[in-house]
Amino acid sequence: MIIQNSKSKDTVIAFTNEQVIKINQEHVVLKQCIDYSNLQDSTIKFQSKTIEELKVISSSYIALDSISRESIKIQSFMLQSSYKEKQQLQETFTKYQKKQKRNNWFYSTFITIPVVVVITSVVTFLIIK
Repeated sequence: MIIQNSKSKDTVIAFTNEQVIKINQEHVVLKQCIDYSNLQDSTIKFQSKTIEELKVISSSYIALDSISRESIKIQSFMLQSSYKEKQQLQETFTKYQKKQKRNNWFYSTFITIPVVVVITSVVTFLIIK
């Protein structure tokens, strides 16, 4: 191996075959470590990206869940309102029926029956005479 100096003479270092093999093995191991590190970095980046995508999905589900809850609240409110309106309508109709019965009773008791009795009496009186 030759190390170049800025001075006029270069430095030459000689290695034995065993040293060269060991250096080459260390170089291979170092390269494998670097490759593995790069792989880990890309895996971490991919997982980070996946985590961000899952966060977005989660937040959209949370938003949809809150919309669903609001929708259920509104439907419940509408059902309660409908039930109350039905109850009020039923009460109003019942009151109207009672009033009609009372009016019919009054009409038949104080108007229809006396008129029929009077007409029958007058007709009977006229027939007898």
